[in-house]
Amino acid sequence: MRYNWLLPSVFSFVMVSLPASAAEILSWQFNANENRIDFSTSNAVKPEAQMLANPSRLIVDL
Repeated sequence: MRYNWLLPSVFSFVMVSLPASAAEILSWQFNANENRIDFSTSNAVKPEAQMLANPSRLIVDL
């Protein structure tokens, strides 16, 4: 019997079980006068932002 299906299954299991590394948000502050939010993270991150419509909203991906 051939076990060609075993290698992808084991690889998938290992990849799913590994912990993900992510930065933590250490602090945040909202300034209502300027409509501005400031946040600090535990690691250097490269945020990406995009606007969506219906309803209008801003998505920030850290």
